[in-house]
Amino acid sequence: EHSVCTCRSRELCRHKAAALLCYQLLKGKHTLEALTAQKEDSAWDQEQVSAAAQATAELAADLLEAGLSRLAPTAPDSASRLASLCHTAGLPRLERGLRILSTLLDRALRRSAAFRTEELLGRLADLYQLACRLSKASSPEQVQELAGTFRDTYLPCPDLTLHLLGERAFHADSGYAGTVYYFWETTQSRWYTYTYARPTIYDNKPRLRYIPAPWGLEGRIGSLYDLSLTLHNGKAAQSRLSSTGEAARGKACRPWEVLPSHLWWEDFAAMFDAVSPYLLEGTETDRLVLLRPAACRPQPFDQTRQLFRLLLLDEEGRCLPLEVTYREEERELIEALEKLVRDLKPNDLPAFLGLLDLTEEGLRVYPVEVYSEWRCCP
Repeated sequence: EHSVCTCRSRELCRHKAAALLCYQLLKGKHTLEALTAQKEDSAWDQEQVSAAAQATAELAADLLEAGLSRLAPTAPDSASRLASLCHTAGLPRLERGLRILSTLLDRALRRSAAFRTEELLGRLADLYQLACRLSKASSPEQVQELAGTFRDTYLPCPDLTLHLLGERAFHADSGYAGTVYYFWETTQSRWYTYTYARPTIYDNKPRLRYIPAPWGLEGRIGSLYDLSLTLHNGKAAQSRLSSTGEAARGKACRPWEVLPSHLWWEDFAAMFDAVSPYLLEGTETDRLVLLRPAACRPQPFDQTRQLFRLLLLDEEGRCLPLEVTYREEERELIEALEKLVRDLKPNDLPAFLGLLDLTEEGLRVYPVEVYSEWRCCP
């Protein structure tokens, strides 16, 4: 019970679980045939799936019929309880949608500036359609396709040479908070992300956490900046890295020595032409850009929308707004950006690593990292 595994975990890890299962098989407590039969017999409980789907469809219909003016104070709790039911039924897509719905309803009741009626209507419509399709599913294969997965499947990847270039905090409406770290891989010339997340379903108070470095490295993950890392035996799901593998620290290097110069965007029109195919259907890393503006134009803080805004301009005067909506997890970022604006020097402007987003108002960028110093390598 108190043993320490080779993966340094003091809790019940998968290695200890495998050892326990092997020991139980050796002692005859379980048999391979029984375990295999149990796995083959496990299937969707159609009655449970139908009950969860029907309850979700009824909740969405009731909320649409009642409207915001008659929204019950218990509506967020009802959506949260139903999400737990969907988790038990093995329906992760419905569960995530209901947890997001609970957050949106809470914002509506609190009259939060972040609440958007269109977002709530879209969420209710999506939940109703998905619940109806699940209710009509007639085979386990159809249920599996509609239910989704709780976790992505991570597959082995070749050795990677990684450089940590930025990070952003997030607080997802689905009930998780944490930090996304952005790594540039020099061999493949592409971005990878590593996410450290924690559930906030039962505890939504922000907590300062010691975030350890992954891949068997010692110290905090923030100590990996300006270093070259070599990752062996790693796993990835598309561009997302898991904590599996072993990494070694390499030589020190600066961001402008790592990121190729053809990805330093000074012409915003050329940047848009390169990234536009990925704005609607691409992954997060497809929208990650390094901007070197010719000028920065500060804007007053929008008290009504709770929005920080800084206009970035290229040599031709094309404007790209950098925007951050105020939330508790964004407070330190906005304070840092306000200090940056106060210290701006026209002849020594910073570089911005950011995520492009296309909204109804146009193109905008969310800042992931601000480099007060960015040099051009000879």
